[in-house]
Amino acid sequence: MYSACILLFLALLASARTFNAPNPLPNAWSAAGSPSSSTPVDFTIVLESANLAGLETRMQQIALDTASPWLTEDEVASYVGATPQAKSTVEAAIKTIPDANYSFNTLGDMVTVSTNVGHANRVSISSIIIQVTKAS
Repeated sequence: MYSACILLFLALLASARTFNAPNPLPNAWSAAGSPSSSTPVDFTIVLESANLAGLETRMQQIALDTASPWLTEDEVASYVGATPQAKSTVEAAIKTIPDANYSFNTLGDMVTVSTNVGHANRVSISSIIIQVTKAS
């Protein structure tokens, strides 16, 4: 619960809708100005894993019993993927972004959102943090 909230909270702190470039800019960089609202943008939200303690216990069992089989991808996903409640809460928040497309990774612990700068700029990160916290 807290890892997803911390990540999103840090993103909120890092941006009050704009990122400030360092002054002076490093030589390899150039000031390009603000993107237009139609510029495509992708961002990824990392969700808290459902059962990391269970994964640690299972990995210790495997380490102690060499005959024990390795975990399948589905088994790993059951430990590290977000809870169904957290996923549905994040999906509901993402669906409020007009024309946004999103996909969860195969383990279910990250969701990548594709939209444009104008729509992403209207997203309330703080409301997503609150919703995810309540769902976890």
